[in-house]
Amino acid sequence: MMNLPRILHLTSAVLKSRVELPLAFTFPSVIGFLISSTGPLSISQLIKLVISVTSVAYSIYFNNDLWDLEDDIRYISLGKPSAARRPLAQGLISKKEMKIFVILFAILGLGSALLINIHAFLAQLGFLALGFAYSIEPIKLKRRFIIKNLTLASGAALSILTGGFASGGITGKLLFFVIVSFIMYFGLGPLNDLRDLKWDKKVGIKSFPVILGPKMTVRLMLGVLFGVMGGFILGYYQFGFNIAFPILGLIILTGWSYSIYPLFYKYEDELFLKKIIVKRTYPYWMMLLLTILLGSFQF
Repeated sequence: MMNLPRILHLTSAVLKSRVELPLAFTFPSVIGFLISSTGPLSISQLIKLVISVTSVAYSIYFNNDLWDLEDDIRYISLGKPSAARRPLAQGLISKKEMKIFVILFAILGLGSALLINIHAFLAQLGFLALGFAYSIEPIKLKRRFIIKNLTLASGAALSILTGGFASGGITGKLLFFVIVSFIMYFGLGPLNDLRDLKWDKKVGIKSFPVILGPKMTVRLMLGVLFGVMGGFILGYYQFGFNIAFPILGLIILTGWSYSIYPLFYKYEDELFLKKIIVKRTYPYWMMLLLTILLGSFQF
């Protein structure tokens, strides 16, 4: 039986091990909520949305840690930094305790979604199901070429749609945001795979860098960014975004492309990859989300 201090300690440890999840899933869902809102904002709906998407995302990734435990232990011995940060692989938490966290966060997330409405619940249930299929044997979608990236992109799309359901409507601007996000998560997801290239080869994960090679993967990412530039111009004319939308969007996407281009010849530099992911990609993504929100306002 866990006492309160241990519960608090374990909760803090497991949450810190996945600090990127609110940025990857919760923040986009909040942007979707704000874009879809046509009347006064409901703070209670927003709070339930944040709790729901964040909790489901944590449940998915805690479950992933359970199924990847043996691989993570191997990774630690080989020196993989991300594996060394996971409490389960370090032995700081038992498998039984982690299973409790998986279940509790799933219940909290789905329960909060049900309090929003049935549509939000179904979207988060779909997110949870996809997330579990991503890790659980024998399905293990993360080992399947292209399917892995489609799964992550679908999870992001469902999170954003949940934001729309929470605000009461699915608008054209929201659907545009969903499509752009799906493309970005699918096409830019290989950036993390590029970082994990040598580890994925060892355990048989069929990522883009493993199948296509690093340089072709960089070309894919640049192609996605250029394609989204065209999407921003189309979005301005077709979905009623204001003039700030294409101007700021093109500036951000151009800067993002410029930051990724050096990966053609520096993809083996782990420190450089970390810099690209943490110090450039995350900030560019946040700025792009805010640009989409700003572009939805009518001045």
